[in-house]
Amino acid sequence: MATANIAEAIDGDLDLDGDVDFQDFLILVQNFGKQGPPAPARTDTIYVTKTDTIYAPSDTIYVAKIDTVFTTIRDTIYVSKVDTFYIEIGAPVIPYDRDLYKHWVDADGDCQDTRQEVLISESLQPVVLDDRGCRVVSGEWLDLYTGQIFTDPSRLDIDHFIPLSEAHRSGADTWTPEQREAFANDLTNEHSLIAVSASANRSKGDRDPANWLPPNESFQCEYIKRWVAVKEYFNLRMDATERNFLQNHPCLQDN
Repeated sequence: MATANIAEAIDGDLDLDGDVDFQDFLILVQNFGKQGPPAPARTDTIYVTKTDTIYAPSDTIYVAKIDTVFTTIRDTIYVSKVDTFYIEIGAPVIPYDRDLYKHWVDADGDCQDTRQEVLISESLQPVVLDDRGCRVVSGEWLDLYTGQIFTDPSRLDIDHFIPLSEAHRSGADTWTPEQREAFANDLTNEHSLIAVSASANRSKGDRDPANWLPPNESFQCEYIKRWVAVKEYFNLRMDATERNFLQNHPCLQDN
């Protein structure tokens, strides 16, 4: 038999001699991949490729760790308009615990953890580091939440623009530990983390824009736009009150 249909492998007797033997195996190997329909494309998962760093951006959402499969959150794909964001449904799969979101980490092994990386990136002036070069001891930062200038990093918090508990309620409860760690230390999206005054960050807590906006009114529209952008970037949901507030906010009427 010159050729064989791979589908006949189900029966095993590819050379039709009445026996399943080594000749059948040879025919199967020789014709493997030549016939038969292609495997159906997967639509329920997004496969993350190998990377040298946990923070490398990708064409999916973000890169977590080697060979990690990022399942689309609750079978939805992130969207670009507020009115098409999915509404949160039901309680989180697992209760929120801040320890689920490991931070701050030194992902690139340079002794500067995520907090230090953000302080260095956002300082308006070159920062001064400690003797080991690991910790920022001074710099100059504009707190966009209040409009104040700070030079002492101990007075600053690194705010998760989408608070960890808010993210957890919005879909991150289904993520893997690696994905939660990547989110909590994300440097791929410039809006994910921001250096702000400790008092402003604690005033915000885990509230969404429907319940809290920065006291610096000149930053409020930008804050709202960034909120939507970061939720979209990480494929996170909105609750009904949050979505309704954003749908009707004048800052988004032309977007």
